[in-house]
Amino acid sequence: MVLLAAAVPSAAAADSPPLPEFGSQFHATWTDYTSEQRELVLERLQRAGVEWVRIDVGWETLEPRRSGAIQSWYRDLLDHAVDASRRQGMSIVLTVLATPRWASGRRSATAPPRDPDDFGAVMGWLAHRYEGEVDAYEVWNEPNSPAFFSGSPRDYAEMLRSAHDAIAEADPDAMVVAGATQYNDDAFLEAVYEAGGQGLFDVWSTHPYMGLADAPPETEDDGTMWTMDHVRVIRAVMDEHEDRDVPIWFTEFGWSSHSSSRHTPEWRRGVSTSRQASYLVRALRFVAAEHPSVEVMIWYTERNKDTGDRHEDNYGLLTRDLRPKPVYLAARRLLK
Repeated sequence: MVLLAAAVPSAAAADSPPLPEFGSQFHATWTDYTSEQRELVLERLQRAGVEWVRIDVGWETLEPRRSGAIQSWYRDLLDHAVDASRRQGMSIVLTVLATPRWASGRRSATAPPRDPDDFGAVMGWLAHRYEGEVDAYEVWNEPNSPAFFSGSPRDYAEMLRSAHDAIAEADPDAMVVAGATQYNDDAFLEAVYEAGGQGLFDVWSTHPYMGLADAPPETEDDGTMWTMDHVRVIRAVMDEHEDRDVPIWFTEFGWSSHSSSRHTPEWRRGVSTSRQASYLVRALRFVAAEHPSVEVMIWYTERNKDTGDRHEDNYGLLTRDLRPKPVYLAARRLLK
């Protein structure tokens, strides 16, 4: 605890700018959770001052055979995740991704649907089912990355239009979150505008991981999309398109706690657990001071994974067996 106190700045002064609302990814729909673990994680997130959870929904799992044919076991799992999150007072953003084969005609879940209205239909179903419970719906995850989406910005804009219209009809109070881009990709944002995306989202979201993965959050924008500070260009593009009142969210950000060597690629560098804790606090304060239009920041992720990939596995606020890491304690100290 002495080391942690030394590494993590003290709580913000009363005259400091208000911090963005803080959230955490919550992989509640993943089958490596038990029901008891889901409940325990949410209890611990609530104790740390987490206000938002971001829950991923696999379209290909929810509707694997045809439009409207909902898998009951997955629906029930999602119902439980939403209900449990609401009981803890959490706001919820559902992120929907992964195209079923029947919708795309291809084997890959990264392919866009042949008919964007198929995507709109499932988004409308979700918004109707969780009316008044889910606060926001995020259209896809990292659609600028081939790892998640093989379509074009125009394909994405067409899906966004269909999702926007369906959500607005089913739950007019729910927010439509677009983007979820890997890094602060202003070129993708501009392309979505050019494809007719204007007016189709209430929030633009990004995932501002550092390209140099152990770099501090305050690293000055170097003109590329690989810094948190490059969100200033995202803001400028939105302002140019008369979206000055549309906020930005970081729906993923974080640093992975693991050792690195001189042979480790720049984008896979880790940090110590104490530095991970410090960077979380510094990121929230930096964004509050320099980028006040970023209203929500969602840490990736709630607990360490077990994939065998050291970098991917160590972003968690909690250990794999749900024990608090220094980064969790730092968040609790700052936010509670």
